Amino acid sequence: MKTIAIDPGESIGVVLRIDKEVHGCTITTDLRLRRLWAILTAEKPAAIVFEEFALRQSAASKLVGNKFVTCEVIGVIKLYAQKAGCLLVPLIPANKEYCGFSSNPKDPHFREITMMHGEKITEHTRDAYRLLKYAELFKLKEA
Repeated sequence: MKTIAIDPGESIGVVLRIDKEVHGCTITTDLRLRRLWAILTAEKPAAIVFEEFALRQSAASKLVGNKFVTCEVIGVIKLYAQKAGCLLVPLIPANKEYCGFSSNPKDPHFREITMMHGEKITEHTRDAYRLLKYAELFKLKEA
């Protein structure tokens, strides 16, 4: 199953699983929403795994004036999924801690990712990959 996992935010981490291959990128431009849409429409995934956003009361006062770009990214993800009829797999941020390996950039699991356009792997791409691995272990088997 072709699956895309997305770590939404100012910088969007994206990984795409096609069979045994994993391709990744980090979207950092002002046109991030358009670029994400272009990736989704070009790749036509059967499933999209993404990290949900929840505003916690303890953090709310620190976020006054925040533009909540993460919510905009999630809106693009949900719109695409509704139009394309693909499976949505929302995960809470803590889920990726149970993917089977750490976020340490030197972890050998990250060698599986081939970065698009010769980019360097970022923490956002690593987070998207950890979301993908968690979903493959615990969520996508159910689908």
